[in-house]
Amino acid sequence: MPDVVADRPDPERLRLVQSVFELSPLDDVAEAVAVASETEQHIYVERIGDQYRWSPTHPGGGYPLLRIMARFLHVDYTRIMVPFRTVADGVCVVCPDPQERVRAEKWAVIEFDRSTSATTVRERIAEVLA
Repeated sequence: MPDVVADRPDPERLRLVQSVFELSPLDDVAEAVAVASETEQHIYVERIGDQYRWSPTHPGGGYPLLRIMARFLHVDYTRIMVPFRTVADGVCVVCPDPQERVRAEKWAVIEFDRSTSATTVRERIAEVLA
């Protein structure tokens, strides 16, 4: 996280976070997850048809997810709101609408032990959600 936390999200990070809220091509999700892997170890990814979404995940619910998303966006956590849902026991994720009833065809929480390239992330997502 940068030394200075801004009042507004970093524009590039804001672009990347769109694939949390909108179904997106695998390449877009892989790019965003690669950036998230710089600080996050557990990333949720879902597939619906040939489109994907991602989210950081935390078993503690909305507040830890808020802090994680603020860190990702390089913004003060008091400046954003983060909708979330619980996918399974201990798997809370950011989502576009907590009331949404669309179910992923496949989903997984992928673990990263270090910053990972978009190419490697893409391969892992494709393998896990095949």
